[in-house]
Amino acid sequence: MSLIVVAAILATQDKFPDVADTHWAYDSVAVVEQPVQNVTPSKARLDEIWDHVDNRVTAQLDLWFNDGYFPNVVSFLKVEYAYDPDNEDTMTNLGWMQENIDQKADAEATYKDYIAKHPANADASYSLAFMYFNTNKDYAGAVRVLEPTLKNKPKPNSYRILAKAYEKMGKLHDSLRVYELYLKNYPGDGAAEMNIKRVKAKIQAGGK
Repeated sequence: MSLIVVAAILATQDKFPDVADTHWAYDSVAVVEQPVQNVTPSKARLDEIWDHVDNRVTAQLDLWFNDGYFPNVVSFLKVEYAYDPDNEDTMTNLGWMQENIDQKADAEATYKDYIAKHPANADASYSLAFMYFNTNKDYAGAVRVLEPTLKNKPKPNSYRILAKAYEKMGKLHDSLRVYELYLKNYPGDGAAEMNIKRVKAKIQAGGK
């Protein structure tokens, strides 16, 4: 049994043998366990085990990625995300990989799951909005996801994507509103100032 599989089992099962009550034989590839009575692990115990396997896990994921074994990467990232659903990096990596192997419905589900679990996080919606905007060209979807986050002052990229989505939809006044709110919350962005001038010029030329 490979170490990556052992990590997956330990991370997802409700119970596993306590190291204090068993014997573990290590080599460079595998971990062999002698059967013992199962006990309920604590979160701290799971964290300790996860820390021990993290370096090997990262190396294995890199190997799979470089060799093009993307479904393997996705499978393990699902385990990692199930273990730590608060880890935004893991969620983003999982969704991005699902998008790149054309599992767009699964990616959307991953992003929506993270949003549902973190309703107070103003930036939880960004990955889903970016997929709508960049991959699906669903600008209305990006607007629907990001507009409600403005009241919680998200990070700059949310304003940028939202303003661009409104502009793509021809809603120039909304685009201008978002750019101006962005500069109010994050002053000094020269690119945003140029975008405001550009959008204003479009409006003056007869845009909506």
